[in-house]
Amino acid sequence: MGVMKLFFPKSWGRSKPNTRGRSRLITATMVILTVFGMGCTSRTVKDMPVPPPSVSEARFMIQAHYKQVERYESRFSISFQAGVFGGGLFGSCYLESPDKLSIDLNGPFNMAAGSLVLNEGEFEILVGSGEIYSGNLDTLDLEKLTGIPLPTEDPFVIFSPVAIPGDNDSKVLNFNVLGSDSLWVLDVFDDMQLHQYVIQPRQRRVVRESWSTPGGVLLLEKKYHDFTVEDGVYIPKSITLQSPGIIPMEVEIKVESCKVNPTWRDNPFTFKRPNS
Repeated sequence: MGVMKLFFPKSWGRSKPNTRGRSRLITATMVILTVFGMGCTSRTVKDMPVPPPSVSEARFMIQAHYKQVERYESRFSISFQAGVFGGGLFGSCYLESPDKLSIDLNGPFNMAAGSLVLNEGEFEILVGSGEIYSGNLDTLDLEKLTGIPLPTEDPFVIFSPVAIPGDNDSKVLNFNVLGSDSLWVLDVFDDMQLHQYVIQPRQRRVVRESWSTPGGVLLLEKKYHDFTVEDGVYIPKSITLQSPGIIPMEVEIKVESCKVNPTWRDNPFTFKRPNS
């Protein structure tokens, strides 16, 4: 349907306050209400002093934020619009850096719409009809299997709550500082594409990414919104992905609840088919 596809970067590891008495009880009650009201734990993180702007510092911030999220779990809603075609689903996400991902999707009335498991370069996808497909990650065709014209074939790009660093050896094309150190913009040439990171240095987080062709044609833009704090890490409660393409495509993920670096009793990345 004219949807631009992204390559899998090699460096991603695939295929390659104290109170007493009543006041303490009131404080505890407020915390509980806040947690369940917001989904993710809402705590402030003290902004760090902004270091002198440099490419090395920008790359360090991208890497550091990514490494803070070793494991991630969320409940979310996802909506998509491509021309006159659109829809919405609900689901759960389990992610373990760098190469494990499990997604379960449900439609209206909690009807199972499908599931996807990625584990060390292999995939297994269960479609709504009950059929199971599996293979090497390089052969995964999400649009063909789901019927949804997603803006990228890489599920990690869609569902990761933080920017995934590219190759450390990627060529730096440009580095700019916008405002009074309010935004840093780093442009690199990575895996035959132009990859741009927009960073808030005071919070040490990426708020926008984009991928373009060597000629500068935009393929995909990803924005992180409405940050909250979970386990001391900035996590977006909303992610949007937009692809101009022949048929413009937009995907929005709204996080209802999340956990950072949880411990799982059961392995969420187990294939349903033993020989997958």
